[in-house]
Amino acid sequence: MNEEKIYPLRKPYKNPTPEVAKPLIKNVFKTGHVYLLEDFVSSDREMIGLEGIPKAAFDNKKSIEEIKKIFELTETHKKTKFDIRKEEFEG
Repeated sequence: MNEEKIYPLRKPYKNPTPEVAKPLIKNVFKTGHVYLLEDFVSSDREMIGLEGIPKAAFDNKKSIEEIKKIFELTETHKKTKFDIRKEEFEG
């Protein structure tokens, strides 16, 4: 008989967060942006007359702290298995 059926808690741990979403969650937590703006994007923006990197949450430490607080209050870190102290996913 299949051992996982007999002992369902012995099966390997699987993080509930899809792999494709992990970098996005990590970026929001660290910078307030879903996507990181690379140098080539900044130079393209400057060529058309825009700021290289637009003003955003990562410009203001208080905003980043608010994002971290929201993660804690909504228990997003628990639901996604994101370790707030290490700023990494568990497992």
